[in-house]
Amino acid sequence: MRIIIKFLIITLLPLTLLYAHGVEYSTFEGGTGIGVTYNDGTPFSYSEVKIYRPGDEGTVYQEGLTDQYGRFIFAPDTSGQWTFEISDGMGHGLIETISVSESLQLNEINRKGLNRWQQVLVGVSVIFGLTGIGFYYAAKKTKFTG
Repeated sequence: MRIIIKFLIITLLPLTLLYAHGVEYSTFEGGTGIGVTYNDGTPFSYSEVKIYRPGDEGTVYQEGLTDQYGRFIFAPDTSGQWTFEISDGMGHGLIETISVSESLQLNEINRKGLNRWQQVLVGVSVIFGLTGIGFYYAAKKTKFTG
């Protein structure tokens, strides 16, 4: 029983740290731009951004840094699927494609990761799955005599 409790503590503790590692983005009014935040709402402040034109993903069209609120405005010159790449320099990032209309406006997007309850459900499911696998192999090694 102590092994199970230690196992649960060791696996549950990192799950609380994983919550801040998701990345979300949305478009906003007042220009052609994107806003990027972590799952907890903290902005991707001063993160590196690279924008690629439709059909030319090998050449950077525009690059720069997000502002203190995690926003970046760019000037598309054609409609189509634009790709943006954002990195905070600490291992978190996002590569996503956004659609620009014929009027050179972004189509409204609001991508969000899993909410807290969905993350908890996934975490608990992983823990139960790993525990079940552990019990399966432990029972397989134990010889039952009747």
